[in-house]
Amino acid sequence: MEAIVEVHAYIMFFLVAIVMFVFTALACVVYDFWWKDEPEETRRDSLVASKVVHCTWLEAVWTLIPVGVLVVIAVPSFALLYSMEEKI
Repeated sequence: MEAIVEVHAYIMFFLVAIVMFVFTALACVVYDFWWKDEPEETRRDSLVASKVVHCTWLEAVWTLIPVGVLVVIAVPSFALLYSMEEKI
């Protein structure tokens, strides 16, 4: 039972970090679109789409980071699953 609680806490760390990142990114996007409604003189320069679109290294990063997170979560989960298996 202790191992299950430890794996749960381990996975919750990643879950909270991912949720915080997603909500922060969402807040930045919402703020940026809200800021575009302001007059030209008072708003800062907004994001330029050409810097984000067709960026090969960025696409590789946002593909490899979730794969890495899933592997880091899967290894202890499989170890726990193996240790919980009843021997016949």
